Amino acid sequence: MIFKNSIFSSFLLFSIFIHFKSQTYTLHELDSIVYNMRKAGNYKASILFNINLEKKYKKVNNIEGEIATNINIATDLAILNRYEESLKYLNNIEDNLNKIKNPLLKSRVFNQYGRIYSEMALYELSTVKFNQSIKYIKLIEDEKIKNNYLYFVYSWKLGNFEKMKKIDSMHSMQKKCMSLSPHSLLYVTIAERYLKQNKHSDSVDYYLNKALKISDQFPLYQKGIIFLNYGKLYKLKNDNLKALDYYFQSLEIFKDIHRKKEEKDLYKLIAQCYKSLNNKEKTGEYLEKYSILSDSLNGNERKIVTIPIEKLLQEKQAQKKLLKYLFYATIFGIILLAFLTIHFVHKKYLKKQEQKNRILSESLKKSEFLRKKFSDNNNDIIQLALENNPFFLTRFKEAYPEFYENLNSNFPSLTIKDLKFCALLKLNLTNKDIVQCENLSIRTVETKKYRLKKKLDLSPRDDLYIWIQKQ
Repeated sequence: MIFKNSIFSSFLLFSIFIHFKSQTYTLHELDSIVYNMRKAGNYKASILFNINLEKKYKKVNNIEGEIATNINIATDLAILNRYEESLKYLNNIEDNLNKIKNPLLKSRVFNQYGRIYSEMALYELSTVKFNQSIKYIKLIEDEKIKNNYLYFVYSWKLGNFEKMKKIDSMHSMQKKCMSLSPHSLLYVTIAERYLKQNKHSDSVDYYLNKALKISDQFPLYQKGIIFLNYGKLYKLKNDNLKALDYYFQSLEIFKDIHRKKEEKDLYKLIAQCYKSLNNKEKTGEYLEKYSILSDSLNGNERKIVTIPIEKLLQEKQAQKKLLKYLFYATIFGIILLAFLTIHFVHKKYLKKQEQKNRILSESLKKSEFLRKKFSDNNNDIIQLALENNPFFLTRFKEAYPEFYENLNSNFPSLTIKDLKFCALLKLNLTNKDIVQCENLSIRTVETKKYRLKKKLDLSPRDDLYIWIQKQ
């Protein structure tokens, strides 16, 4: 199904580019083309198409066309969890908003702000933006378009109110959504609510079935969410094999449409199923994938979470009647400056400590290497390690019995793989050597070192090589 969608959207994109130089699109035609790309999960193709089309609109001074393509780019970037870039495109649009009268385009800008802020857990700010969007949606003359956009806003506000535990407001939004034309995600939202209560599995199944029946009318993302919740349902029923089947269907979709956030969550859910099935190897494999992707996404989230706050401060400063926010901003700046000063001083101190440890570590490794270089016995062990010989750990135990026994007894949580990794470090093998003998990537080696330090109760400032050599 995903393959067929990809072929269709690729053909569509190819056809568009063939006619691109000679064809001008109305906003309705543009929306139709982009919708079909998103439905097939081709968000990157949609971004490229809109970037090229935006240049053409700019040349002919078509401001509405420029705004529409920028909104599309911002939407696709947000779907791919690239919120920082998405917000930049929205910020660029605002200068041109006062030059147009089109209420639909204006509503879409605030729609997208609301969606991004909701994804970033800024629910109050998100709701404010959605309310601004509603103001413009009500000016749209076409009833069908008006209702479609009202549904979109109500469904997102429903999610916001649920997260903020405003139950009455949540049910009010749900009622409004039901009065319009429900999308599959609305049924999923209701099903998720029952899932969180760990009961009413028949109700969960009922709403997920309703969602699945109409899912082909909507972007591929919605089917991925449906399969994910089917997996949760069968996990609740302790049918781990069926849960895994749905999780993997969902994972295939989210990988195909580059939804890293959902991909990360699925790795954890899959690991939980394998744990219930007592499959330690698969549990470890998917927890590893979850950890690596989680570290990457958390770094990006910490970076972008300040963006909407800065924008909010700019908006408040522009309103003279709300001068008290300037005072709060000043206090916030002082606190932030103090925090940054402490942070950079501490960082400088840590850097000096790391340099000292590095020098000491290099010196220790060089002296240790020279001492062991002339030991035929040690060279044999290193050779076994580099060849990934199964007898390596046996020979190492014979050569370093105290080191091995001390680690094994003092740190019982260490696995055989952990002990082998410690042995490689004891032999002063470099990252490059470890990559060769363990068939790992440099990044994986660094990750294993980081986790090993945690298991050995070492602080971030402790040098792992030095600690190992002292044992």
